[in-house]
Amino acid sequence: MKEKMFGYCGMDCGSCPVYNATKNDNQAMREQTAAYFSQKFGAEVKPEQVNCTGCVPGSVNGTVLFGHCQTCAVRISAKKRGVSSCTECSDYACPALKATWANIPPEAKQNSESIRASK
Repeated sequence: MKEKMFGYCGMDCGSCPVYNATKNDNQAMREQTAAYFSQKFGAEVKPEQVNCTGCVPGSVNGTVLFGHCQTCAVRISAKKRGVSSCTECSDYACPALKATWANIPPEAKQNSESIRASK
């Protein structure tokens, strides 16, 4: 069984429509995802912007990031601290992480809690 790939925040990349559209080079999925995010966040998201290979370096290649992920406070902090997951951070569940969890699927927090408990 292939190991799951998670973002710093606990987001399962395999459940992310942006990651899956990129991984499968699926234009229809890019268009659907762009329309969804445009409506949800009130900002125009174009299908050509729907690309991501994961935010953690060494994941798939960690070089292509979707929109907000490029400036994500959680990602920036984790990289500065040299951790591969927020679960390794001494400031775990900091305000930036909690704010991120509030805007992404609840599974991200659950994943983080499970990962942290298993260490």
